[in-house]
Amino acid sequence: MLLLGENRIIPHQLRDFSEWHQGVAHYGIWCLLCDDPAWQHAILLAQAHCARFLHPGYRRQPHVTFFACGLLDERLFKKETLARQTDALAKARLAPFRLELPGTLDSFATAPHLPVIDRDGGLAKIRAVLTSVAPEDSPGEFYHPHITLGFYRAAFAVHRVASHLRDFRLPPVSWAADSLAFCRFAAADTQGPLETLSRLPL
Repeated sequence: MLLLGENRIIPHQLRDFSEWHQGVAHYGIWCLLCDDPAWQHAILLAQAHCARFLHPGYRRQPHVTFFACGLLDERLFKKETLARQTDALAKARLAPFRLELPGTLDSFATAPHLPVIDRDGGLAKIRAVLTSVAPEDSPGEFYHPHITLGFYRAAFAVHRVASHLRDFRLPPVSWAADSLAFCRFAAADTQGPLETLSRLPL
């Protein structure tokens, strides 16, 4: 569990983080939209299992973010950068690749998630192509593919949350991802839906 080692998880604040976005309307990401029925079913079961700990009203479609572009403003992430990334992905001639949900839950400090296993290394290849054009916004020490299930609503004890997450078990579910999506969400609404601006078939 990624959240172990702390006494309490960190509750997510439902507010407009204006000090972060400074008036920029949208944030952009490259992602996989999880439109496979078996994956969608597994995600719904996982969200229901975690519901007692989460804020209601999470409306972001199930997705796997593989590159965070940043706030969509010409001072920060330019339209020209997006065009170059899209061209680089097209020229890379990437093939569909397999991903797997192992059927267990994990957690970050503010949100539980379904881990995603990159069986064919497809996400790593795509990230390399995008990074060759522009650096990722606020990259962490490592990339951990996952599907966020919502945000914690209170500072629950870690041992209580961890025990509940360990109770969730499903058979592994595979999916062949065959398209990439560039999406944005309203920077002022941390639980709001994604808007798909383009899709790139593999």
